[in-house]
Amino acid sequence: MVQESDLPLHHTYLIEGTAERARHLLQRLGFEEARRIGDVWEWEGELLSIETAREAGRIASLTPRGNRRFLILAATRFSPQAQQALLKLTEEPPASTIVALVAPSLTLLIPTLRSRAVAIPQHAPLPFAEGTLAHQFLAASLRERLALARSVAQGKGGREALPTLLTSLRALARQHQWGFQTQQALVEAMLWNEVGTANRKAVLEYLAFRLPRIASGKES
Repeated sequence: MVQESDLPLHHTYLIEGTAERARHLLQRLGFEEARRIGDVWEWEGELLSIETAREAGRIASLTPRGNRRFLILAATRFSPQAQQALLKLTEEPPASTIVALVAPSLTLLIPTLRSRAVAIPQHAPLPFAEGTLAHQFLAASLRERLALARSVAQGKGGREALPTLLTSLRALARQHQWGFQTQQALVEAMLWNEVGTANRKAVLEYLAFRLPRIASGKES
């Protein structure tokens, strides 16, 4: 089982599935302890409105009793106005708050919002777990990375796989506390990928040259 120490702390997770799945995944980050002391705020419903999104922003700004506050927002639909309000929350998130947005499909959320979060599709392994594609890419040599770029770009479901891979790489970059230039390269790749005509292979080849290599969970 992946230990909490293996997880990159990210301010926002997009979880495909149910609120119960979100609770299970967040246990790895101390969710149960936070709930015990009242540092958890949850909302579940059909349509997430702008009023609920604004209330989430207000709750997120409060100082938690413990180390972290968790917000879970689970809906089958997210209004455009609510998503804009959530953009503001994810752009300047409080350091002590973790937000989980839960939807039946990640495609219900706008690309800009998806680019600021770690996406966890249904039935997929945790994207930040060791042994997954993000770790494999970072641990690989340049030659191996270029081969992986080809494989992901040409593989079935490549268009859907790339956003998850990019958010996972960014989460790992935060975990390893890489510098501004490395973080900026990932942001550029994510923005590039949002362009409908983006060449997926070229996006990953760019990162193959820009990202540092890790070995045994450490930057080399």
